[in-house]
Amino acid sequence: MDEAATLATIECRKCPSSSKDALFWFRFNDPDEKSRRASNGIQSTASPEDGTVADKQVEREQWSGKLDFLLSVVGFAVDLGNIWRFPYLCFKNGGGVFLIPYSIMVLLTGVPLFYMELCLGQYYRKGAITTWGRVCPLFKGIGYCVILTAFYVDFFYNVILAWGLHFLYTSFSFNLPWASCNNTYNSDACYEPHWSDDGTAKCRSANQSVSSEKISAAEEYF
Repeated sequence: MDEAATLATIECRKCPSSSKDALFWFRFNDPDEKSRRASNGIQSTASPEDGTVADKQVEREQWSGKLDFLLSVVGFAVDLGNIWRFPYLCFKNGGGVFLIPYSIMVLLTGVPLFYMELCLGQYYRKGAITTWGRVCPLFKGIGYCVILTAFYVDFFYNVILAWGLHFLYTSFSFNLPWASCNNTYNSDACYEPHWSDDGTAKCRSANQSVSSEKISAAEEYF
């Protein structure tokens, strides 16, 4: 038997022998079917000789303990916004009164939506766009909005991080820039506070009785 006949025989063995086998092989090679099997942790191997497919359940990774999962979730949820932006929002919206509607909305919407996002991510093991597309093709836009929102938030978060690095770098200098009025940006109202000040000559009193308004060097710097 020559080489051409041998190759033809091998190709015929790979072909399905019946319509049922052809349908099965079509579903096996379908991209959506492969993606579904991969998301469910199923690894399929096909035998070209007899056209059979063997499914093997792939063992999914597990957390070593509840503490590891809790710390991972906290690291994902708690960011710079909780440390820096939340106190600012409380101050701008009435102080402690703001905590009442905030706590109600967190319990009613924030925690359930956050838990739903965790469950969908663990079940599908995909990104934001693909996960919402698996739930419903129309929901794929939610994934795009989530990524776009994170992209826009990164702009001012990076600025805040740059401020922190700048303050950390300048704090190592011997003469702190916010401790004196000898800088180009200082105004005529700038003053350098000292422990010996009586609190009236250079500072505004509590009842605003002093007419000349002074601003400390630290206030002008920050």
